[in-house]
Amino acid sequence: MAHRICLNMLLIVASLPATPALWFQKGGPTQQAHSLIEAFAAADDKGLDPEDYHASEWIGVNVAKQNDDALNRAFTADAERYAGDRRFGRMPVRTPQMNAEIGKIVCALAISADPGELLNNLDPRFPAYRRTLKALNQYRRLAQANAPDAEARLRLFGDLQGNVQLTDAIRHFQLRHGLAITGTMDRPTLLALNVPVTHRVRQLELTLERWRWAPRSFSYPPIVVNIPEFELHALDEHNRTALQMKVVVGRALGRRTPLFEAEMQYVIFNLWWEVPPSIARRELAPQFARSADALRKEDYEVVRRDGSLVSREAMSPDVLQGIRSGEYRVRQAPGAKNALGSVKFIFPNPHNVYLHGTPATELFSRTRRDFSHGCIRENAETIEARHL
Repeated sequence: MAHRICLNMLLIVASLPATPALWFQKGGPTQQAHSLIEAFAAADDKGLDPEDYHASEWIGVNVAKQNDDALNRAFTADAERYAGDRRFGRMPVRTPQMNAEIGKIVCALAISADPGELLNNLDPRFPAYRRTLKALNQYRRLAQANAPDAEARLRLFGDLQGNVQLTDAIRHFQLRHGLAITGTMDRPTLLALNVPVTHRVRQLELTLERWRWAPRSFSYPPIVVNIPEFELHALDEHNRTALQMKVVVGRALGRRTPLFEAEMQYVIFNLWWEVPPSIARRELAPQFARSADALRKEDYEVVRRDGSLVSREAMSPDVLQGIRSGEYRVRQAPGAKNALGSVKFIFPNPHNVYLHGTPATELFSRTRRDFSHGCIRENAETIEARHL
């Protein structure tokens, strides 16, 4: 059975030719135009900019002094941009297929008895998207308040309320922000509390945008890796989390896990780990140079390019030089020490990323879990997506 792995969807999207619909007549804007003008004005509720659609110009527009055809063309262009942004995200260029879909949407809006409902149907159908919308509106309100110190901010964010003790409020804040739960106002907690609320608003707006990039549907319920959360979610047919696991992802600096989506096709059990040349050269070669028996202890072996064995015990200077130069390859036998664990999930993609097990389960006790070479390890028998 195939599954979709959604680490993010990158869409390359062309300008859409404006095909004017009938939005304005001599009597003024149609009911559908009124609905869209209201939607333009409230675009910030969706994390969008109302002025991208000239909202202030459309409110109270004087139709009598305008050329109807020019007015309809201008409004159609803004309707296309708004519908496209709601449906696909704010892409500077869109594919012909996207343009065709947007054109159909705008034609439907021009005659719809309920344009608002049609627009709402353009939004992602994920519960997390709706929760993010709610959080955005909440944080927009919070941004207007004045909270001069840490305790006031805890009250503002709702962590400190009623009879809740300050220590428990700090723990609650730390849990919500993925921090180590210490119950003390340590440096990471204070830094998180001091982040301007306007910055959190911007983060939520960008999160909504990321959701719009995701596929609308999947052939099977997807497996979603939330990289900054360090969590893996397997969704059900209603896009609700049916299974959740801790993950380890790529290092934030230099070895980030790539963002994409692909279809899982097959699984391999009890596999050899063919060590990427860059890892063999930068990490294993120094380890082998320090310890004469490191090769044997970790179940590695050195092979030639044709796969014939060079050594699985001795590490001579010539063998070490062969690893550094790329003449020899290093691989690790299946077993308890194998860096890939006992299972590997393959979903072909241009990044050479896959999910696999790992014996390094101690990392899952950490709050921040970015330790891999651009990978995602999960805490079942531990699954890792490795970036070669």
